[in-house]
Amino acid sequence: MKSNNLICLYKPKLTEAEILFIWKFNVIYYINLLSDRSDFIKDSTNLILEKFDCVQFRYEVIDEIGKGAFGCVYKVYDHKE
Repeated sequence: MKSNNLICLYKPKLTEAEILFIWKFNVIYYINLLSDRSDFIKDSTNLILEKFDCVQFRYEVIDEIGKGAFGCVYKVYDHKE
């Protein structure tokens, strides 16, 4: 879906930050409109993702598969494929 179409259809469900970020993309492949995205939990170095979160409006987080010294590793589904 084109970013401007998504904004027109779902503007009441999107935060202002999401709307500004969505404009940077030509095509939106995935967004989870059912989750509470109002607070992105961060610790001092890592963004903590949860199941069904979206990354770059393309990837859906399936599961966390590991943690290491430099962060977490997630299994994701690419909605463009």
